[in-house]
Amino acid sequence: MTQMCECGCGSEAQVKHTDLYEEKIVYFLCRNCEISFVCCNLTPSQFKELMEKGHTDKEFMLHGDFYDEEGVALQPTEVRRRFK
Repeated sequence: MTQMCECGCGSEAQVKHTDLYEEKIVYFLCRNCEISFVCCNLTPSQFKELMEKGHTDKEFMLHGDFYDEEGVALQPTEVRRRFK
C-alpha cells in the first residue's frame, strides 16, 4: 500500500522526516508539503491534518513558537511575502 502525504493534499508521500529530538516521531510528506513543513509555514489545514494523523503541537516542528493553536504560522509576515 502506498503511503500518502500526512498533510492531506492527496499526493503520495515521497519524503520521510524524522523529528530532530525524538526518532520515533516520523512525518511522511510529498515534496510540495515538505517545503512548507521545513520552512514552518504550513497552512492551518495542513497543520490540522497532521494533528488528526496523531501528531501533536508538542513536537518540535509543530510547537507553539512556530504555530498558534489554530495552526496559523507565526513567522514574520514580511518573510512569508518574499517567498510567495
